[in-house]
Amino acid sequence: PATARESSVIGRIRDYAVSIHRTSPTLSVVSSACVLFFAMWQVPSLNTFMQRNFVCSHRNVREGRIHSLALAAVSHASPLHLAVNLATFLGLGPSLRQGKWPLWHLVLGA
Repeated sequence: PATARESSVIGRIRDYAVSIHRTSPTLSVVSSACVLFFAMWQVPSLNTFMQRNFVCSHRNVREGRIHSLALAAVSHASPLHLAVNLATFLGLGPSLRQGKWPLWHLVLGA
């Protein structure tokens, strides 16, 4: 059984995730994808797959994995890299969404 403190933290995280999704489904999906892909990097058996599909490299492009150029934008090398990009994305995203600048520019430029 979870303690009251653990439930409170999980509840806050859930509430925050719901509020992000209400603000912008794009922010929600892209942020979730970043966290998922970071977790995938932590699984040693997925390393080759991740290198072939989530790294921007001449080799990947030469071998026809053009999608790796876009997927590299949501792939993060370290917890700090992930945290800084998510904080920036989640901080700037809502205000950019209200303007005329599409969020995809922010995602691909990260």
